[in-house]
Amino acid sequence: MANFCVLVCFCAFVVLCSSMETTESFHDESTLLANSTAKTSHSHYLPPGWDEFCELQEESTDKVKHYFCDIQIRHSGKWNFLTLKKHIADKTVKYKFDIHCENPAIISVQWPLKAKNIVHLEIKNCKLEHYLRGYFSKTPTNMSDELEHLHFEDCMVIIDIMDMLNITGNISDLDKDYDCGHEETLKYYAYKNNSYEFGRSMEQFLESMFNNNASSMSAEIINKGSEMLPKSRLIKHKCIYNKLEYADLSVNRQTSKFLSELITENSVFPSLRVFNLSDNLMPNLADVNKKWYRYYEKLEVMDLSHNYFTELEFDPSADASDHVPDLKVNMSYNKISELKVSKLEELINMKKLFIDFSHNPLNCTCTEE
Repeated sequence: MANFCVLVCFCAFVVLCSSMETTESFHDESTLLANSTAKTSHSHYLPPGWDEFCELQEESTDKVKHYFCDIQIRHSGKWNFLTLKKHIADKTVKYKFDIHCENPAIISVQWPLKAKNIVHLEIKNCKLEHYLRGYFSKTPTNMSDELEHLHFEDCMVIIDIMDMLNITGNISDLDKDYDCGHEETLKYYAYKNNSYEFGRSMEQFLESMFNNNASSMSAEIINKGSEMLPKSRLIKHKCIYNKLEYADLSVNRQTSKFLSELITENSVFPSLRVFNLSDNLMPNLADVNKKWYRYYEKLEVMDLSHNYFTELEFDPSADASDHVPDLKVNMSYNKISELKVSKLEELINMKKLFIDFSHNPLNCTCTEE
């Protein structure tokens, strides 16, 4: 996998199609980009009218401007990444944005979120529109990486079905700059407790392509999903996140059971030290987790708690290398009920691995096999 979101987003999309539980969208197109009546900004650092909902923080300096943006419903659609990108392109300062939305306020963001001077972007409780639309942009994406901190939490990603299917059908030809995002600069990445909805594209797609036959549409999209992973393996480039040290993909319950494999499919993480995959309803311990040292050579903490794992299975070969750091694994609150004596002894003898498997439904009598 390259950037965390594109493939994982499609996995969630397939899950939604399987259940066909469409949700009502609060999207009001009349609010999108509706900043023409906003009052003139008193600060040239922000687009006109943005000082109505973005406030400069005290820790700001002459070189770095840190803003907190409180997006209330009346501001829905006004915070637009492309508008911001254009406005700050010629500024001589760096920007940090912390954004919080009043539900169901919408902001517009477009991956790969490339913009000159933005080094920090944290978005919480927002509806995200146009997230995949950057794939179809005619504007070249070969802009220098700058973003160091990227955090999405408690957000709803509004998926346009046609956008997703078009990207999926051409996933092996994804542009590296679009696919990898800020691979040269990103140090911190969090994508937690986010969910997805179709918005109005569901109704339009169902009517235009399948004559309102929901079963046929669901079957077609699930079929596309089954083709996605093989096609992703044809991607020719690798995303190398040299500076990424912290990644949090917890509480994403609509993601695929193949999440761990997708993450490492086309990406390399030579500096990752902390990785949180907790509370994702993951049923099986993936090979990339069992043999973590092959994929995350500097990993020190891996949180796998609050999942559905039934086994403690880690590769003891890690002890053979002097370059593998000690790893602390949180396996608490899973479904481990049985532990063989031989496996327990193997884990105890592993010098590189320290496991917390408290709060599992363990049978106190270990099996002898």
